[in-house]
Amino acid sequence: MRWTEEQDEIMRELASRGAKAVAKAIKERTGVSRSESAVRMHASRIGVSLLSYERCPGCGGDVKRLNRDSGLCPTCHRKLRSGQLRSDTRETLKRIEAAKKSPEYKRAQAEFNAARRQHQRARKRLERIEERM
Repeated sequence: MRWTEEQDEIMRELASRGAKAVAKAIKERTGVSRSESAVRMHASRIGVSLLSYERCPGCGGDVKRLNRDSGLCPTCHRKLRSGQLRSDTRETLKRIEAAKKSPEYKRAQAEFNAARRQHQRARKRLERIEERM
């Protein structure tokens, strides 16, 4: 059976959904049954690409695959993720500032500074002793 213009139009319209979807649509709309391999062969002959694409809900662009976590294209996913990271960073910095104001942090900082001064004094004493030798 020959391919009709109507079938070609259906193929062009639904090409981004793949050969299986095109074959199913042709069957539903025209009543003519076409196999997936027949759809692929005819698409090749008339210059129609049957690569499957998905539409990004964020930007409306067609991409091969959407991110499985966010359901967005790579660009929109990166934009979303960078916003989340900025928000997380702000929250972390707030927690750090709050922790610095706690008495435990101040006590630990004082102990650290005292230990550092003691270490510096000991190194100076060692240097003086080594100079005398």
